[in-house]
Amino acid sequence: MKYAWIKQHRGEFTVLSMCRFLQVSQSAYYDWLHRIPSFREREDEQLSGIVKKVFEKSRNTYGTRRLKIAMSHQGRSVGRRRISRIGL
Repeated sequence: MKYAWIKQHRGEFTVLSMCRFLQVSQSAYYDWLHRIPSFREREDEQLSGIVKKVFEKSRNTYGTRRLKIAMSHQGRSVGRRRISRIGL
């Protein structure tokens, strides 16, 4: 989260000052910035769109339990905790 905030506010403040304020090293920030997303992150990004579509189709009424059931009807096995982590 800290690194994403730094990336978002790069035009307003220097990277050095934000890293000092948030108590993170510049090298760690730049490592994060240039790293390749993991398989799980890429998969979560893809699932996020699908979960949001199912949620919107339910007129924003389904919780994680019903979203899990709806996803299983589509042939996707996704746990409630993962749906919760991905967010709505």
